[in-house]
Amino acid sequence: MFVQVTRSQSLDKDRYRAMRDQATGGKLLDGELFYVDGYQGGAIWAIDAWETREACDRGMEKWGPAMQAAGVSMDDMSLEEFEIDQLRLGSSVPPTD
Repeated sequence: MFVQVTRSQSLDKDRYRAMRDQATGGKLLDGELFYVDGYQGGAIWAIDAWETREACDRGMEKWGPAMQAAGVSMDDMSLEEFEIDQLRLGSSVPPTD
C-alpha cells in the first residue's frame, strides 16, 4: 500500500473539495483505499491511500485536468509519499463531511 500526504496553503476548503469532486466524481478512484482531508494552520491537508504506487499514478491522471481547470499547480502544494507497512481501521467511526 502507498500513501500520499498533500498540503496546500493556496487552496481553501471549498475550492479543494470542488477540485476533488471534479477529479473523482465524488467517489474513490480505482485502487484508492481511502482519503481524509482537513483544514489546519491555514492549509488544507489531505491523505490518500492507494493499493499501489501505480494506482496512485493512474489516479493522478484524473487529478491533472481538475487541477488545471482550477488554476492549481503542483508548485502550490507540498507532497510527501511513503509505503504503508500496516493499516488498522476501526469499525465504530462514522464517516464525516
